[in-house]
Amino acid sequence: GTARPARVRAALLPALADGMQWHLLGAQARELPPPPTGPTAGQLRARHRIPVSDFTMLVTGMQVRIVDDVATLRKLCQRAAPGARHKVDWAAGMRSLAGAVGHVRGLVTESCAAEVDGVPGPSANDFWILPYDALYLA
Repeated sequence: GTARPARVRAALLPALADGMQWHLLGAQARELPPPPTGPTAGQLRARHRIPVSDFTMLVTGMQVRIVDDVATLRKLCQRAAPGARHKVDWAAGMRSLAGAVGHVRGLVTESCAAEVDGVPGPSANDFWILPYDALYLA
């Protein structure tokens, strides 16, 4: 079915992100100090950001990082994302999301957005709807 390719695609994204950063950084990647502990996968991604450049890049279950800057996040939520028919509304509680890492639990096609959970919110069961261009691969 269609669920299997989505799972495979989500599983390949971290490796693809590492490869893209290695390609972009070239020899500079060797100069980065390794983190104190942890596996080698994702070391570069911890320091660099690869933006989600298109809504079609999002897959349910993938891990994403939200933009670090609150003003940028607010601006992106207050206008319709490229290709979207509707904007994502800004809420004051979204301030705590800047720089957070969460998981895509669902997609909202009309606003080209992701339902992101596992990030700061009023309760553990909550999720936030964020435009795709406010997200990075994590």
